[in-house]
Amino acid sequence: ASAVVGAVFAEDVFDEGANAEVTYVLEEVLPGGAERVPLDGVFKVDGHNGTIFVNVPLDHEAAANYSLVIRATDAGKPTPLATRTTVTVRVSDVNDNPPQFGATQLPTGRLAITENQGAGQHVA
Repeated sequence: ASAVVGAVFAEDVFDEGANAEVTYVLEEVLPGGAERVPLDGVFKVDGHNGTIFVNVPLDHEAAANYSLVIRATDAGKPTPLATRTTVTVRVSDVNDNPPQFGATQLPTGRLAITENQGAGQHVA
């Protein structure tokens, strides 16, 4: 299910009627983060009202933010006019990964100590 993450709004104050109608298109999505992520269908923009939706769960470890390039175009005749804006979506980091023991800590899962090992001494 899609979730609303925001909206853009543009208006053509110098035109009237159909010439002043504005539509929106998501032109480009650029991820910022450590890993490359598939971007097909991650975000969409409602062409009539500029509402921005996210269509899939986002992961901060995959991309900490996304830059969305959105174009607004009027319905002017004979030549429609357009403008672009960039919207940054920041992905909050949540505690979604448990801690892990390193492989070098106890490779066998067992620890051998002598029976006279003193209290407070390092054993691993």
